[in-house]
Amino acid sequence: MSSSHRRRALRWLARVALSISVLLICLALIELGFRVFAPARMEPDGLLQFRFPSGKPYRVTHVREPERVDLLRILNVGDSVTESECPRTLDLETSLSDIPSPVVFRGREFAGLNVMNGGLGGCDVRCILGFLKAYRGAGPTPHIVTVLSGWNEHWYKDKPCRRIDCHSAVPVLRMLHETGERLRGCRSCEALLNGIAHTGAKGQRADCLERLRAVATGELLQGIDHDDSTIFNLSLAEYEETLEAIVAFLQDQDIEVILVVPPHGLLPGRVPLLTLEDCLLIDPDAFLPVHLRYTQTIRRVAQRHRLDLIDLEATFDSLPNRLQLFGNPDFDPIHPAAPGLSVCTDTFHQALAARLQPPAANAAPLATPPAAPAMPEVR
Repeated sequence: MSSSHRRRALRWLARVALSISVLLICLALIELGFRVFAPARMEPDGLLQFRFPSGKPYRVTHVREPERVDLLRILNVGDSVTESECPRTLDLETSLSDIPSPVVFRGREFAGLNVMNGGLGGCDVRCILGFLKAYRGAGPTPHIVTVLSGWNEHWYKDKPCRRIDCHSAVPVLRMLHETGERLRGCRSCEALLNGIAHTGAKGQRADCLERLRAVATGELLQGIDHDDSTIFNLSLAEYEETLEAIVAFLQDQDIEVILVVPPHGLLPGRVPLLTLEDCLLIDPDAFLPVHLRYTQTIRRVAQRHRLDLIDLEATFDSLPNRLQLFGNPDFDPIHPAAPGLSVCTDTFHQALAARLQPPAANAAPLATPPAAPAMPEVR
């Protein structure tokens, strides 16, 4: 090959390489733009990802065949209780699918069902409303939405447990413990971490949390006025107002709304260690009464709008083994353990199955939610 031919070949290869580079850069910029500006992205495994410039993540799991319009879709939204599978999404979908086909809802026939999970840890009702607005048009439109809330709204805004010096070590120790779980199978790693992460982290963390518990009713929580709504993340009035806004937003789209009262394994006068670890402190004597004020608000909104109500609190309270449904309620009385998740699923099934019967069986008017017992005053 002559030198002129080689130069032409090299120039041609350079142009091809430049074109490919430009194409790759353009694709990368498109991908970056999508991730930054697009409201949502559907993954092949049924995970709907929300990405916003603010960086706040949202997601919906178990989205099945989003292009189909003949599926009755139920979206369960809420906080970490919902995210941790109260109810168990796939189990609930399977059990509801046992209803003879076609499934009938509001006189319309559907070929099948899809139950989706939109729970997000740390989410309060303001976050839930934002999630629902972002979801609109991004994923398949649900026909029924269940809304679980009532925990993240009533923690104190102040984080007094951070004044205890040992609390700053808790996240580091927790990370070591979690790292040990991920490195399971490495014998030398296990030998090291058994002495550091498991014994050290758990022991020191427990000591720290017991110190926090010991002072909770003393220097950290003196002079708390629970009638002062500004001390909570979200006052009762704001909580009720936002619940009303959620109901209105969904009903404006002709979506059936079911409010959910979360379960609890709380004991009077006891602060669970999980809340101390995460600095979500509240006066032990006020913990349960304050929580009940918020769950009573859910019932009041449901009754006002004649909404169906899934009262997990009442269901759990009716069971003799209520505390066992949380595994270790002294540590975590918020998120049900496996037996509790099954109770959640069964309770959801009973409430939803009643809405999915043939028209003749579905003609009865909605039952008014039962009146809740009087709430004890917080002093």
